[in-house]
Amino acid sequence: MSRRAIIKTYLIFFTPRSGSSWLTDLCARTHRLGRPGEVFNPDLRKGLDPDGEPLADRVARIVQRNVRGGVFGAEVTMYHLRSTFGDPETLFAHFGDAATMLLIREDTVLQSISILRKKQTQVGHSVSKRKIDDEAFQYDPNVIKRTVQQRTKTERTLLAMLKEQGRVPLLLSYERNMANPLGAINAMAAHIGVPPVPKLKESNLTILRTSKSEEFAQQFKQENPVFMKKIERLRSELIENLAQY
Repeated sequence: MSRRAIIKTYLIFFTPRSGSSWLTDLCARTHRLGRPGEVFNPDLRKGLDPDGEPLADRVARIVQRNVRGGVFGAEVTMYHLRSTFGDPETLFAHFGDAATMLLIREDTVLQSISILRKKQTQVGHSVSKRKIDDEAFQYDPNVIKRTVQQRTKTERTLLAMLKEQGRVPLLLSYERNMANPLGAINAMAAHIGVPPVPKLKESNLTILRTSKSEEFAQQFKQENPVFMKKIERLRSELIENLAQY
């Protein structure tokens, strides 16, 4: 089999429930930004990789399988990085020329509630019109607070890691992506170094929403003003440096 030429590579670092699946589905539909996915997620690769395969061979095989139009993209979490590569140095030894991006959610409380909702209802996003079981979705401030702390720590760890590796990531947010999908895609295209996309095809993925999420978020913020001020300070660098699109 002939090897596909790779012209551009990029990595999208993200945390759960930040809209990564929706965003990367849009990327794939442009036919200019490759077909990014969680290709290094060990939970999705069970049974797909030969035992004892050298990491360099595994990475090359995965890249060749997923490159499209000379572009290879991948979604990466800290879990994927540590499980597959061990450390950032090894990751970037394989992707030294990759453009990097960091996708966050500006409202980390709503993000944490989305994680809670998914755990309780077993529904995240869907290509169907499946409805969320509101009865199963219950307010749990302790879980929300713990999740906000975890997500904030992970975001800061990812940003610090990228800086240590000499990377200047494009900072994207769920909220800005939803408000201006074409702007988000073209900010990514410019960062990667591919031509802009004139028009977007709509994603098949449905962003599932429930009025309870907003109610729970408002309640949590009202109950935890001191905690929220601390989180705002910790996340200020990320929020202040988000890309404008």
